Amino acid sequence: ALSAWTSLVAARRAIAGEVRSARRGLVSHRSPDSSAMPSIMDENRIFCAEQIEVPPELPDIIKEFTKAVIRANPSDGDTDPLVARMKLYQWSRDHFKKKLAERKQE
Repeated sequence: ALSAWTSLVAARRAIAGEVRSARRGLVSHRSPDSSAMPSIMDENRIFCAEQIEVPPELPDIIKEFTKAVIRANPSDGDTDPLVARMKLYQWSRDHFKKKLAERKQE
């Protein structure tokens, strides 16, 4: 279970890093020709936490996902962190595809 937890923490850190990188790129996204025109990204910029809308079901989804990762331990035994991370990403993709298919059947 510790290996799964370590993998989950690494995945969350990687995702957070990707989000930060994306935010940096999105905030300053302007083409050289349109320096005077604001972009759609400028209109949707987030200046404070109150502007972020979190769906009410998100905490339950994250909690269920976290428990499933710990139970499944997709990167069990991998010593290479990159391989372990890739296995976690692939498992996560499959997990959410399965959840989507279940939701569509309802």
